[in-house]
Amino acid sequence: MDKKILFLGDSWVTNFFNIYTLWGEKSPIRDFWNNEGFTPYFLGSPSRDTQSVLDIWTKHIPYLTPDDLLVVFLPVFNRTRLPLKDKRALYVGHGITNFNDYFQGSKSYNPEFNSLEIWDNQYDFKYFNDKLEIQELINGSDASILNYIEVIEALYKLTPCKKIVHCWDYKKHDSSVIIYREEMTELIGAWETRGEVHVRTNGEQEMEGDFHWSDDMNMKFMDFLKNHFEKKYTQTRLI
Repeated sequence: MDKKILFLGDSWVTNFFNIYTLWGEKSPIRDFWNNEGFTPYFLGSPSRDTQSVLDIWTKHIPYLTPDDLLVVFLPVFNRTRLPLKDKRALYVGHGITNFNDYFQGSKSYNPEFNSLEIWDNQYDFKYFNDKLEIQELINGSDASILNYIEVIEALYKLTPCKKIVHCWDYKKHDSSVIIYREEMTELIGAWETRGEVHVRTNGEQEMEGDFHWSDDMNMKFMDFLKNHFEKKYTQTRLI
């Protein structure tokens, strides 16, 4: 199986497989793409910021082929990041070199599991939450967002494979390639979170207050992706 589909982003990507693999169960999303002739890779990290997503996307461009698929998830644009003391490997395989992830999203930093280059593990994310308030304002400014959009649109043109870019936040500015939350809701015909399922089932399913997609929504999105790629790039089955 030579073709691959890369899911790149923040916790919306880890949400695709954590609920299954952490409990030793088979992942229906992995099976879904295996059945379509693709090997899926999930390059997600909690609270990952936009710049880190774009950095990792850029590193992978030379190793993607026209037969591959790339699904990019963008977070809210104002997120910040912290420099890790020890880099983390981003392994994909199938001819793609190992890349390094040098940063941790500020809101998910935990000194029990990682150390930072400058501060080691002296502080938790709450400390940096206050210190980085100005940086959040800068990252969330119109100037920053519009610049991000121009970079994203350039990367989109440079990427040789079939791709789609989704931002789970509401639209702040128009883009020729980014599909925002309200637009994705209309395209799929649904937007359901784990928290909503938790309420609907009186706490029997999913997780309280979790704003990530529910299991059913995840599979609806996979169906959407399959149809999107077939409709946009070919008129035949993906394989």
